[in-house]
Amino acid sequence: NGSLELGTSVSHSHQARSVFSNPAALGFQTELNGSSLLSSFSYGFSKDRRSEFSAGLAYGYFGFGIENLHPLAGEFSRYSFALGIPLFSSVYLGTRYSFTGSDTPALHGVNSFDMGLQYRASRYVSVGFQWNHLNTRSTSLIGGITVRPIDKLELSFDVDSPSDDFGNTVGYQGRVGFTPTDGVTVFGGYHKDYEFQAGLRIDLGRASVLAEGQPSHTERTYVVGFQTTALPMRSTLQPKTALNVKLDGEITETPSEGTLFRSKNRSFLDLLRGLDAARTNPKVEVVLVRMQGFPLGFASAEELHNVLWAIRSSGKQVIV
Repeated sequence: NGSLELGTSVSHSHQARSVFSNPAALGFQTELNGSSLLSSFSYGFSKDRRSEFSAGLAYGYFGFGIENLHPLAGEFSRYSFALGIPLFSSVYLGTRYSFTGSDTPALHGVNSFDMGLQYRASRYVSVGFQWNHLNTRSTSLIGGITVRPIDKLELSFDVDSPSDDFGNTVGYQGRVGFTPTDGVTVFGGYHKDYEFQAGLRIDLGRASVLAEGQPSHTERTYVVGFQTTALPMRSTLQPKTALNVKLDGEITETPSEGTLFRSKNRSFLDLLRGLDAARTNPKVEVVLVRMQGFPLGFASAEELHNVLWAIRSSGKQVIV
């Protein structure tokens, strides 16, 4: 908070930008979508200060980031290595090690060890915590919560306080995101030090472009950037598509939790919900089911048959 990544919350996931916000989100993203190469780039500029940038890469549970920043004390670069893993059911743990390089002696060789935690109570609410600078005497704690009361609306709120003045010195920020139509999200929020923020994100399949600014702050910083995603997102430009479903021995009646080296199995209920969502999604024209075995009983087979028949009755093509 307060660097290039405007409006990020420690309770949320931000693709490769999670390296900078909360590394615990890397574990959640991997368990949700599998391992995939993610990237991000942000470029910040203002009228009276030199431009800054950040770039991040993430694959599975691991992430790397670089930031080139220009505070009033001088220029420095910060390099971050991050790891996020599932700890318990719906609980994710993350660590990050950062070090700096600079021509200014006071900004060179500054090391930081940080830890993050996220609890995903449901798809509608998540909470996060982050402890920064654990290797120093002056640590800081950030706590946040993100709530999604409906699919198109997202609310987040974060507070932070240093350990040497805990509770007396408090920072905070709140943020609202609204998606009026597929692929377009508008943001608005308020930060204690950086005042009002506003932004726009446009999703283009497997990538997003974003712009955000602090128009009321004296520095009037603006940030533009992009990020890639593991799975295609809803987009106004997305063409008609096919849903590809594989049925094999990994499908179980109830989901099994994953570990560091193994993703959790899909449940039969998750499969039925996904197929039913395809039935009502106007962008899905074809459902392709590849059967490599069906490990469940006749009752489950009949349920699957009924869902596929309902998709076919809605006018879509079903191929098994």
